[in-house]
Amino acid sequence: MTSPHPTPRAWVEFQISGIAPTPDDFRAFLTDAGINPDQNFYTPIEVKSLIIKAMLTLQDESYGHFPTKIPIGTTNLLLDLMHSGRTLREGIALVDEFSSKYPCHLKIQTHTEGGRARANLLIDGISTESGAAMELSTAVVFMHSASTFISEPIPVDSFHSRSWIYTSLVKHNGEMNCSVHSANVTGICFDEAYLDMPRRGLARTPPLSSATLIGILMTKLNGPGGISPLPIIGADPILREVDLQARRRNIGERQKRRLAYELSKSNLRDLDRGAKAARAMILLSTTDRPISAISEELGFSDERAFRPFFHGAAGSTPSAYRRLNQESTAADGKDLLSAMMLDLQRLA
Repeated sequence: MTSPHPTPRAWVEFQISGIAPTPDDFRAFLTDAGINPDQNFYTPIEVKSLIIKAMLTLQDESYGHFPTKIPIGTTNLLLDLMHSGRTLREGIALVDEFSSKYPCHLKIQTHTEGGRARANLLIDGISTESGAAMELSTAVVFMHSASTFISEPIPVDSFHSRSWIYTSLVKHNGEMNCSVHSANVTGICFDEAYLDMPRRGLARTPPLSSATLIGILMTKLNGPGGISPLPIIGADPILREVDLQARRRNIGERQKRRLAYELSKSNLRDLDRGAKAARAMILLSTTDRPISAISEELGFSDERAFRPFFHGAAGSTPSAYRRLNQESTAADGKDLLSAMMLDLQRLA
């Protein structure tokens, strides 16, 4: 084995058990992915490719480890709520406040003592081990988001996990630059001083108003049946990347469509419709422009053509979406934290 951090077969079997629960399913899934199913150890690249394949096949961030599907992009979007806080402490509080009011899969709470902070994560998976395993993966994304918030890396003193499988694997691979401990709750420990640092970095995605962010998140989590599975979050940057690479390579429309699918597992038409839906959500939430004008800007022949498109993407009419998500506090000078809390109360 040439990889410095090989992953044992048993751990890989557990990871993709949501889509390949039997030995025959495991063999078929790996064979279809072009990976040898008879190995005792797998490289990190092989493991990541299998997880991504499972996510995309199931269209589920938890790839079968959560009782209900988690739409792809939900966790990143949820953690982007952090970027509406003035300090990291406030940003984490926003995520916790949202999670406590709505049926979200992730709970984050911070505890401080003796100058140290501990961010605890809780995810209710289909089993204790499944939830704990998801917590570790989410913890990595959480620390990345927190570091992006203050625009510098946050050193982790210790990591605690209630996942026996993950804890054993991390210790085996030695990939953590800190001590790793088995515990009854998953948590990350770091210097408390980082909690009071102000927001200095930009969000990973273009900043949206708090109301728009919550509106899109609620659409993903609790949208009524029949909503088109458009790639609303992140479609615009993917389209820009497709256009950039298409110009660099001087390729035609057919190759461009293939490139779009390689980058996103979505077709070019759905990416375009997803980007339009996201733009519509932003314009409806943050402006008072007539819906007819928004329809025209987005390339629809008239409002009658726009209305069914938007309903299919967001699960409500443009007017209803605007009433729910309009940023009511933007004009009175209240800070972002107060605005977010008012939005939460209105949506509850």
